[in-house]
Amino acid sequence: MAEPLSELRFEYKEDLPSESYQCYQVMNGSFFYFSNCSPAQLYAVLNDGTRINGDASILDDLDYLEIQVRANALCFSMLDHRGKEKGDWQRKCLQVSVNGGQLEWKEISKFPYSEKVESFPFSPHTFKVKDDTLLVRGLHQSNDDNPIKKIRLPCATEDVHKVFFKNSLFLIRNSPKVEFTKKSADIVDIQMQFDVLRDKLASYIFTFYQNVHCYIDSKMLYIVNIGQDFLLKINVTADYISYRKLLFNRPSSCPFTTFDYSVGVRDDILTLRFFDENTRKAALWTAKIA
Repeated sequence: MAEPLSELRFEYKEDLPSESYQCYQVMNGSFFYFSNCSPAQLYAVLNDGTRINGDASILDDLDYLEIQVRANALCFSMLDHRGKEKGDWQRKCLQVSVNGGQLEWKEISKFPYSEKVESFPFSPHTFKVKDDTLLVRGLHQSNDDNPIKKIRLPCATEDVHKVFFKNSLFLIRNSPKVEFTKKSADIVDIQMQFDVLRDKLASYIFTFYQNVHCYIDSKMLYIVNIGQDFLLKINVTADYISYRKLLFNRPSSCPFTTFDYSVGVRDDILTLRFFDENTRKAALWTAKIA
């Protein structure tokens, strides 16, 4: 069920140090700022404005697969092939969080690269499809451990975006219209039009998942569609689905040429990264979700 359309109005928050910096908002509202230029740079800014600088040298010589938010941590899924034959390559998940006024790194999982193990944004789980069934395990479990949940998939899902939220699997398909269907107690089917974002000059590709926000403590699932310029605020209960579609446009006062991607949604405040192709500058802008 759709509620009436609303419009978001953005205000300037801050410039980023350079175009290479990406920004991620974690569950407690803090922001992580990361640049993968050599050497990699990382720092966090807490809600009270305190800046905490960190050492990102642990990422040296590793290839990035994906970067995701998990609760109050930023997780890096990395390919470790240093001095190894291809059959011995490993997929590592490293997480960084604020602890005692410092940025602390931990290795939270490690799998052979040949194993088809997935991780979805914001979820403290790993996922593997076997015989049309999605096996859900905790991050610290191995593939030999019994899964904590099994979800029977209704169809092939290789080309379908997947989000695990409120103990349910959301299957998100490309469609010109927005439509929600609760397939079962474990599966919600969402149809919406989306785009993969590409900043050709910086040679970055930002996937759909960078614009999905579903923190563990949140009651809502947020999907930001940059290409179509709208935000979906989705509320899912045991037997009811409702959503609001909020439109947005680039503010007339904004000197940046394009929306880049969404950084986070906390306390009904959406933060977007803006980028200017002419000046090569990037900045964060925010909008209140009424």
